[in-house]
Amino acid sequence: MGALDEALAAALAVPLKQLATVVSALIDMKRVVPVAIVQSLRLPETLRAAAVIRAQRVAASVDTVLSAKVRPDLQVASLILAAPALDTKDWERVDVTLLPATMPLVPKQVVRRVIGKPFAGQRELADRLASVSPFVKGRSLELVRQRSMELTDPAIRKAVVIAIDTGNPPSEFRKALGTSASLFPNLEWWETSETAALLENVRRTTRGDPDAATKLARAIDQALARLGSLGGGWTHAKPKLPTTRIELGDLRGDDRGLEPATVQRPRVSIGVALDDSAAQPVQNTTLAPDTRYWLWFEIAPDTIAGAAPGGNPELPRDLEDTDIDVVLFAFADQLEVDETYRRGTVRVIASRSRVVTPAATPAVSEARLFFPIRTPSTPGNHAVRISLYHNGCLVQSHVLTTIVRDGSADVDALRLATDFSLTRSFDLKAFARADLSILLNDDPGTGTHSFRFFRGADKVAADATIDGTQLTSMINFARGALRLAAWGTRNPWRTIELDPYQYGTPDLTRLQRDLIMFAVHGCRLFTQALLKFRQGAMSVAAFRAALRAPGVIQLGLKQGTAFVFPISLVYDFPLDPDSSKLSVCGAFLANVQAGADLAGTPCLAGQCPHYENDLVVCPGGFWGFRHQIGMPPDLQNVEATADVGGPDEAAIAALVSTDEAFVGREAHIQALAKLAATKTFDDRIACLLELKRGHAHVEYFYCHGGTTEGGTAFLQVGAPGSDVITSQSLVDIEWKDPRPLIILNGCHTTDVSPEQVFELATGFLAFARASGVIGTEITIFESLARAFGEEFLRRFIDGREPLGGALRSTRLQMLMKLNPLGLVYMPLALPNLQIRA
Repeated sequence: MGALDEALAAALAVPLKQLATVVSALIDMKRVVPVAIVQSLRLPETLRAAAVIRAQRVAASVDTVLSAKVRPDLQVASLILAAPALDTKDWERVDVTLLPATMPLVPKQVVRRVIGKPFAGQRELADRLASVSPFVKGRSLELVRQRSMELTDPAIRKAVVIAIDTGNPPSEFRKALGTSASLFPNLEWWETSETAALLENVRRTTRGDPDAATKLARAIDQALARLGSLGGGWTHAKPKLPTTRIELGDLRGDDRGLEPATVQRPRVSIGVALDDSAAQPVQNTTLAPDTRYWLWFEIAPDTIAGAAPGGNPELPRDLEDTDIDVVLFAFADQLEVDETYRRGTVRVIASRSRVVTPAATPAVSEARLFFPIRTPSTPGNHAVRISLYHNGCLVQSHVLTTIVRDGSADVDALRLATDFSLTRSFDLKAFARADLSILLNDDPGTGTHSFRFFRGADKVAADATIDGTQLTSMINFARGALRLAAWGTRNPWRTIELDPYQYGTPDLTRLQRDLIMFAVHGCRLFTQALLKFRQGAMSVAAFRAALRAPGVIQLGLKQGTAFVFPISLVYDFPLDPDSSKLSVCGAFLANVQAGADLAGTPCLAGQCPHYENDLVVCPGGFWGFRHQIGMPPDLQNVEATADVGGPDEAAIAALVSTDEAFVGREAHIQALAKLAATKTFDDRIACLLELKRGHAHVEYFYCHGGTTEGGTAFLQVGAPGSDVITSQSLVDIEWKDPRPLIILNGCHTTDVSPEQVFELATGFLAFARASGVIGTEITIFESLARAFGEEFLRRFIDGREPLGGALRSTRLQMLMKLNPLGLVYMPLALPNLQIRA
């Protein structure tokens, strides 16, 4: 059997239910469908009535549907199914008492599709459905609307169009079946006679080599014969169909420029091979102790036999000519990684990887990367991390766990888990270049934490390991310095009377004192945490040199992280932190007095004239002042984005407290209104309704915050004492376009740790699908919040600067006014996130 025969046989070896879903998808999308198929299928009566209405392109109206010769409850169901084809808003004539009887006849997924598609009278119908449907009732209608949008994903439409409308190739047909089945799992099964009709149509419309059509026909006959032998009433009938086809809809323009249909979606496969037989994957067998093996990585159209189960993400077709760096990182006392052969690069060509830079080079395959690893002498479960980078940005990280025992059979010998992911689809257009990527993770069972570094420019990787207790102490001391500068004590903030704001007026002496204090703590974060390299791949001097010029840094944060690392406070210029003779850079002070643009000065470009003097503190040494930083969290099933989306005209929703203590609120809102269309919401209900509508590019919280008795972070809009907003308040919100940036400018927030803010932020990111969140390391005050909010939004919205650049420029603008506390803001987003013109 040739390759084409095998592809055809595989394409047709699918459940009949999947074939049915393709017809449903075509009907729903108003694609080109033979009317004979629609009329002959043994569909539920409701679906057939709606399908015929669409197939005939009736100038549909409520009268047309309600006059159909079917039972009243079926008429209503037909009306629901045909709703997107109707023009009228006259939904008052729908007999709502029939809906309870009708809803069981309409699959739940169809309800989602109908509610989620825009059409005249949608709100009226949706509201009526919500009042009676056992599926919708008691749930957020907005959530149903948003989730239904997934069913109209252009990629799904393209797959079905390629498979059916053009009729080739069988491989795409198979993919469309699988994709459609995953989206419409509740539809009815069709009998084989209807299956034959659909396959006959595919054969009829096949274009290209006549021999291919002959082979397709033979494969159809063989598949139907096989199904017929199963009994149970399946038939081998292939009814003759008319050649006339009726065009349903005008979506063909959406399909122009599609990639060749022969290209399949690639998948990642990771596995282990024997040292002396790299071409032979280890399958269902434990690894021997103290033994060398190959870890292999390959991208191919299908999961490769022998790959570790549990991962194998599917990648997009348009990954063509894309380079992916693959880097191994070891866990202490587990699978040993050879420092010399831990990095490799592949390029995706025709859905397959091609090795660009090998890690190690066993002469086995030009498509597969090989990394030498060695098992420890101690039996047990042992792991290694495999991280994937594009343009220096970490996009996914996997952990391969192996059972090290005696080489005996065990189906669980290899397991792959994705524990950090900014993209499941591998849509890499969102990821701009990063000069340094860092992932902070815990080492299982050791109490230690590791920083995983990768510099894309020179393909250098390194690990730094630190004890968890020591890391906690260093982070707390650093945040204590921020508190001391902001309100005069290292302890959490209490009240405005007990802990007044220290930066209400400019003070050059205070600025110099606090910059020195920040530098001492930031230097220790750099040298005692980040630079505790486990192996010697990267020297301190080389690390400093690589990051000396302003650049882009990505810090990956795992969901549920125990630490939010204060990366903006890191100080990497040479410094003697124990000296009592530290002073602030005179060149910087001169630039401040001259009113210079700090971003253009040598100090902030990494060229401070006092760089080598370890008794001089220069603001250019702080990562938060010198670099553009993003801290995108791992959200597993939510795609990171660099585009807020939405209409060109930007909008701000200001969600505010009405507490009289916010004396600058009105002036602040007026300032925001000069930057973009701004609407104000000042009570919890109005706030939640606004969040569910989701029209704004920026959801801007200017309010109080705190923690519940159980330690859950909250926001409080409206009057003091009002009900609060927590991450649980966001479960029924799911933004699509725009996916707003959330700014948590929560003033006078009592004793909320950044880790608690992070948990609140992940509610916006994971539940509501925000594009990013900006929070703070410590409690902030109204004048600080106003200064930051107005300057940042001026750059992000009015100037359309990317988030990382706008944040850095805002910090420098505040520093120019003798306030260093712009460093307290932490950006939980990709650094290149922006509102595009």
